[in-house]
Amino acid sequence: VVGAGHPSTLASACILARVLEARSEFSEAARILREILEVQRRVLGAEHPETLVSACNLATVLFAQGKLSEAARILGEALEVQRRTLGNGHKATQISINQLAILLDRMGDREAALPLYEEDLRLSRRTFGSEHPDTLMSVNNLAGLLETEGDLDGAKPLMERALKGKEAVLGPNLSLIHISE
Repeated sequence: VVGAGHPSTLASACILARVLEARSEFSEAARILREILEVQRRVLGAEHPETLVSACNLATVLFAQGKLSEAARILGEALEVQRRTLGNGHKATQISINQLAILLDRMGDREAALPLYEEDLRLSRRTFGSEHPDTLMSVNNLAGLLETEGDLDGAKPLMERALKGKEAVLGPNLSLIHISE
């Protein structure tokens, strides 16, 4: 009735894609998200915040499908626009930095992931403070990469910091459950 480019239509399609993603129906979710992204680029423009959210959502579904290279390309392009239009201090930009670091790390490109993990940690500390769960997760992610790379001297103090912070915030029993997940 209102057309494919109407915000209500796009919102409904996005909800459907999220439901499909939650049901692990990644191929269909990706198809719908690609259509949403195409319409948003045409109607709203490539740099509109909603278009960027859709690109990041598509990258997440592609990641779940194991299409890591395509997910990294889409997420990298979205991050570039977010940095330029929203700035590094924006929560959406920070989330994309973290997601791209994780994606690159999973792809084995730890050289590219390391500066993103470090940037994510700096931004998290500045935005949330040292004790916030998001900051502690950033500490944990960086420590994991350093451990994987064999830099145990660099990883150990970060892992200790993440554990100590999580125990302080979540309690000793909950922090161990969270870390082991």
